[in-house]
Amino acid sequence: MNGGILAKALPVVRKDKAEIKEFNLGADVFETQTLFAANGGKTPFASAGICADGVVRTLATRAPAFDDFSPFVGKAHALTLGHVVAETTNVPDNFFIAGDERARWAYLKGAKSFERVSAGYAYKYSEGAMSFPDRLDKPSRTIITSEGGACASRTSHAVDHGDGRVRRLVPEELEALTGFPRGFTAINGVTDKKRAFLMGNSLVTGVVRLIGEALATAHKNA
Repeated sequence: MNGGILAKALPVVRKDKAEIKEFNLGADVFETQTLFAANGGKTPFASAGICADGVVRTLATRAPAFDDFSPFVGKAHALTLGHVVAETTNVPDNFFIAGDERARWAYLKGAKSFERVSAGYAYKYSEGAMSFPDRLDKPSRTIITSEGGACASRTSHAVDHGDGRVRRLVPEELEALTGFPRGFTAINGVTDKKRAFLMGNSLVTGVVRLIGEALATAHKNA
């Protein structure tokens, strides 16, 4: 699990006492679902692994500890969502969430469980609670393409502006969180919603760089 390009670019370490688990996916999708049912609905996949010829080998891992984050964020310490938000000086009015919309945002980000029926199959849909507003002392969640929508959303970020108001993230913050320079997508004819879509559809630049460096090293040593 540590010999491939991604393993070299994004190394992980085995969690304490974690063991490699092996199982066969099988050719039938419904049969494969029994893997989840047998484990109380929990996924049998750990945080890392490989799959070859339908055989899965998976292992619980964690990220290694770093003393210096400069190669990743340009600073010695790890950055939080709050670090990025603190650098923003101008927030247009339309990014603030109106008081009567907060309840909708809170509902979508809250825990819920109810019955659903799809294609004739009944199942229970459940999702856990998310922070609302998003915690500024934690890393940002993944930026996705729907981040720029003005409507209430479970997946979009909403942050405390510091004056009692809650707001969505502006395009410059989405750019910074993804590793691009602020203003990178500020191009004539490109709306704020489209700028957010572009960031949600991109890859974190630091991750791409690490993979590129691992590929270059592998090619050099081939």
